[in-house]
Amino acid sequence: MKKKKYRYLFIIKKRQENWLNNEAKKGYRLIGVGKLVYEFEKCEPGKYKYYIEFVADKTYSELKRYEEDLKEQGIKYFTKNINLSYSLGKLRWRPFIKGPAQIVTSPGNYNKELLIIEKKADEKFELNTKI
Repeated sequence: MKKKKYRYLFIIKKRQENWLNNEAKKGYRLIGVGKLVYEFEKCEPGKYKYYIEFVADKTYSELKRYEEDLKEQGIKYFTKNINLSYSLGKLRWRPFIKGPAQIVTSPGNYNKELLIIEKKADEKFELNTKI
């Protein structure tokens, strides 16, 4: 059984992480995300755990390297936006970032400010914020 939930949690990553983990405890696994929608499927309650990492401060190449590292480890992840703006092919300035990742394009790092990382609850995991 699949279900969709509509939420806008902005950049409050701990709140979003707690909400996703509560859904997992109820027996729902995240299978997709959009700007405002989270899609779940039924699973064994408590089987998965979610971690959220803020990655907007990374350059496009740093983020790609990190995503490749997660894939090599067999870790499932989703990219998530923290804004509701829609645009294609435009430059965006993100004043909340320091360094070269302040200016982003679409496609690129734009609307990929958060990574939602899924692991099985019984597997140990630590966020790797260093690249």
